[in-house]
Amino acid sequence: MTSTTIRALTLVDVGRFEVRELEKPRPGSREVLVETEAVGLCGTDFHIHSGFANYNLDASGRPIPLSESPQILGHEIVGRVVEVGKGVDDLAEGDSVLVDQGLQCMSAGREPLCEYCFTGNSHQCEEYREHGITGVPGGFAGLLAVPAVNCVKRSADQSAVLAALSEPLGCVLHSMERACSIPSRYRLEDSEPDGAVRTAVVLGAGPAGLLFLQHLRKVSGFEGPVLVSDPNPAKRELADAFGGEAVAPEELEAAVLERSDGRLAEFLVEASGSGSVYAQIPSLIRKQATVVAYGIGHRDAGLSLLSQLQWKEAFLGLSVGASGGFDPDGRPSIYRRSLNLIENGIIEADAIFTHQFRGLEGLQRAFEGGNKEPGYVKGVWLAGE
Repeated sequence: MTSTTIRALTLVDVGRFEVRELEKPRPGSREVLVETEAVGLCGTDFHIHSGFANYNLDASGRPIPLSESPQILGHEIVGRVVEVGKGVDDLAEGDSVLVDQGLQCMSAGREPLCEYCFTGNSHQCEEYREHGITGVPGGFAGLLAVPAVNCVKRSADQSAVLAALSEPLGCVLHSMERACSIPSRYRLEDSEPDGAVRTAVVLGAGPAGLLFLQHLRKVSGFEGPVLVSDPNPAKRELADAFGGEAVAPEELEAAVLERSDGRLAEFLVEASGSGSVYAQIPSLIRKQATVVAYGIGHRDAGLSLLSQLQWKEAFLGLSVGASGGFDPDGRPSIYRRSLNLIENGIIEADAIFTHQFRGLEGLQRAFEGGNKEPGYVKGVWLAGE
């Protein structure tokens, strides 16, 4: 490798990485060059690696095969500014930053903003692309040229590992905001007994489920029972530690019936990505409950499973990504709020990151079974080690 090239773990086909030497990126006038410090490993990364998903689409919406267009994954990016474009005056070399991987109108300096960016739904931008997901190089490249407005300054004293949880937490913040905006029958913030959520359920105690649980307790201020279901005993222990009542899936229906005094749950989050759980949801929720559909995947389920939710007239909330509006400086407000929640210790991140992988060899090992090791909840890649 020379000073004009970088080494990057490149996904060249389904299930096959290669370490390739690539040209070192150069920041444009409105960009900064960010050296990766830590990148959280997301289920989306593993989906793309396994061939289950491919979000790099051509103009007609066709997924472009990895063999035609190799990808550099990694979108939960924390790093340090090492070079600044000539048009950037609010970031400097050495600044520690959290990167919003989404490229939208504000990133490109487009005016006027499209209808989605204008209304605070940046993840649905008409020209939306993402580092590490839609073919734009991601954090596994080690060096990225990104728009300066996509970088949120963070405390240099804070662990880069903990900051890497900001992107998935941002997705949860966005999802909860959408769920709470639904004109549903039962609401988390309602002070009237007839309209208040009394019992909540979270399906899945992976990173997303644990973040939803913490949000319910520490951001929404919900004090009622939150039952968390997961087949993994280690994840159930974490759910208990975060203020939930963890139960095995086969015990969930009885537990919800008992803890709700027979009413069933008024609020449910599906955060497992397992299609089979949809068959269980109707037996867990009260009529006209709010159901937040967050998990992605559901390969083992058919659309007919939604019929029972329809009979109960459930209010179904759908969301994807850390979408949100922009602060006065043009930076993503939801990423800044997410980072603040972690930096101030309101949301606990350290227990969720159970595995660390160092260097390109360690990163490759994560995709070759490292994510299946005992006790694994979420992994993080440390690029410089």
